[in-house]
Amino acid sequence: MIDRLLRFLSPFFGDERRAKRLRRDAEEVIEIACTPARPERIRRIAERTAQALSLAHERGGTDPSRYGPIVEHFRTQHRQARQQRDDEGLTALTLVIIYLRAEMLEDTAAPARQCIDAFLSEHEQTKDD
Repeated sequence: MIDRLLRFLSPFFGDERRAKRLRRDAEEVIEIACTPARPERIRRIAERTAQALSLAHERGGTDPSRYGPIVEHFRTQHRQARQQRDDEGLTALTLVIIYLRAEMLEDTAAPARQCIDAFLSEHEQTKDD
């Protein structure tokens, strides 16, 4: 009985639902960051995001199950950025948190990571130009 109930409710509370939410959040944050289009600001956001992700991967290694404390560290920085009204830092840290949480969900949340990777790749192209 309980197993059937859990299977019935899993789409509402399971990893797939969280993965869809992360993808939507990533898309919205990137859209907001890019409007109005100010290349310098977007470049700084992407640089800060890439630096923070690099730091997270150094600390956590290749095991996403170790990212919990790292996500909490970035959430603390996120709160500080909000208090300091650092919009660029807030946006970059939001993307980092989404990316790390998506990595913790593995393949289920690949679209969220791909969205952020595309944003970072686009930045690298504009940086080279």
